[in-house]
Amino acid sequence: MEDLLKIIAEISGLNIAQITSERRYRQPVFCRMIFSNIAIWQLKYGIRDVASFINRKRTTVSDYLKKYDDEYKYNKEFRAFADKVIAKMKNP
Repeated sequence: MEDLLKIIAEISGLNIAQITSERRYRQPVFCRMIFSNIAIWQLKYGIRDVASFINRKRTTVSDYLKKYDDEYKYNKEFRAFADKVIAKMKNP
């Protein structure tokens, strides 16, 4: 999971502390949404493992998973960012 977080930090321009902070600004939240989705659905980690890794509650990560599809479908900025992360995961 740490490698995924580093990739997201590199692409977003944020550092890991900013991504895992309590801030609710758009960019860190998008990073956490993408991290949670990839870690759970592609890397097969449990929701509690992901939540503790990014210092969140299980219910918050569950909300990220629910909101991911809508953000990906309707938000071009989010979709482009998520696609960059996924591409980087496939071809490091």
